[in-house]
Formats: sequence, structure tokens, C-alpha cells
Amino acid sequence: GAVAQLVEHRVRNAGVVSSNLIRSTMSFGETAFRPCGARVAECHFHATHNAYEIDMPKQKTHKGAAQRCKVTGTGKVIATRAGKRHLADCKTRKRKRNLRGMAVTAKSNTKTIRTLLSPA
Repeated sequence: GAVAQLVEHRVRNAGVVSSNLIRSTMSFGETAFRPCGARVAECHFHATHNAYEIDMPKQKTHKGAAQRCKVTGTGKVIATRAGKRHLADCKTRKRKRNLRGMAVTAKSNTKTIRTLLSPA
């Protein structure tokens, strides 16, 4: 209907190519066009502009990195040490003892880990 045309116009003006638009039913039954990558939760009706608007997808923390690394209060990135998962019988007691706990990560990996942990 008219709302769908208005949304299609809004989306085209936002710089989204029309071939990437698909029809979708909004929460209150109106049919509208939305980008293929946008979920219905990312499309909402903006009463002030009387049109649907498409939100940018949320940036999320990488959960795999969050389980392995953390940022200290002083800003250092620490992670669990490698080399203690298996083949422990051939390693000395001292070597296994020194692999306990967490250690400061290498400077080459710190920037990457920070972006995975804090998607601001």
C-alpha cells in the first residue's frame, strides 16, 4: 500500500539498492520493504516522520574472545597461557606450574582482541 511505497522511497533515499529490498510484514500487519540483511526488529515505525526507519545492526562482543581474554583495570589485555591442554606428561612440574593463571598478551594481538571485546 501507500506505507510500503513510502518505506521503499525512504530506503532508496538512504542509499540501499532497491534490488536488495524484500517485502516483509511489520508487527501490526503493514507490508513494507526492508533490506535483505535487516531483521524485522531493526525496522521500526517512526511516528514523527510517519515512516519506517531501518536501524544499523548492533555491534556485539565476540563471545569466544570474551571467554578467553579480559581487559584489566589498568587497560592491559590478559589471556590464559597456551601449552597446558594436553601432552602434560612430558612437561616438567615447574613448566606446568609456570603455565598457570593468565598472562599479558603480545602487543601484536592486543589491538585485535580489544576490538573483539569492546565493539563501541
